[in-house]
Amino acid sequence: IAFDNPDSPLDLEQVLVTNGAELFMVFDRNNQKGKIEEHHLDIFHFDYATDISQRIIIGMAEYLITDARYAYDELNDRVVGTGFVSQDNASRSDGIFYFGFDPAYPEGQSLSILEIPKSLISSILSTPAIQKDQSLEGLKAKNLVLRKDGGALLAAEITRVIERQIASSGRMVSANFSIDYYYEDVLLLAIHPEGTLHWHSVLHKRQFSQDDNGIYSSFFMATTPEALRFVFNDEIRYENTVSEYVVNGLGRQFRSSVLSTENQKLRLRFSDAMQVGPNELIVPSDFRNKLRLVRIRY
Repeated sequence: IAFDNPDSPLDLEQVLVTNGAELFMVFDRNNQKGKIEEHHLDIFHFDYATDISQRIIIGMAEYLITDARYAYDELNDRVVGTGFVSQDNASRSDGIFYFGFDPAYPEGQSLSILEIPKSLISSILSTPAIQKDQSLEGLKAKNLVLRKDGGALLAAEITRVIERQIASSGRMVSANFSIDYYYEDVLLLAIHPEGTLHWHSVLHKRQFSQDDNGIYSSFFMATTPEALRFVFNDEIRYENTVSEYVVNGLGRQFRSSVLSTENQKLRLRFSDAMQVGPNELIVPSDFRNKLRLVRIRY
């Protein structure tokens, strides 16, 4: 594949391959404050069955993308993208964007910019969302779930990484650092195919660890015929309880315990788990240099 006058290759965001031998490459161009008026998504579409290619441009309406996910909807023949945007601060998100279009009719694409609901911000911050602060820091788009109606559900997580310099004998040692990892609440945002918000919810959790790259934190999202299951470690320690949130298509949720790792010699890495069936997943455990595989079956 050859591009005429390509921009920096670092702006390639995601590559999508369809069951019909079509390829979509999503580029995020000029996603920086100094060039915000030129910010747009370039989507290059290659159909290997017909050897036809096209370029689809989606203007971002003077918003910066802070994080996003893209997917191809095989059921509805649509390219779908959603994520978070900011008007002036790439480290904080104050809105949600969504688009979907049929690649056979790219001129039908439209971009929707939605405000992050005040009630959602208040639930996360545990304080009322005030008018001058309608943004969230550390939002990472983790999973994009396609809906049968052509809409989408975005699962995002609030993460923070804090690097601290360690003092020794009353004097600062420049080469001695400790890194704290915080993986906190999960946001669920269900969006109609026309780009309006259907429902939203928050799955509360608090995970903290140090100097481990956060490998035991975060969650795994399993898709089952009945619901979505968000499975995670309650705490990042050797003796731990594994919990899950079960969420149905209307956003109703309940939390329950899945298993205990007490006396099991397990440290489960849910960010590296794999779903191997409609009701079954495999989770690797890394405990004192020993690898074990744990099967969870519903």
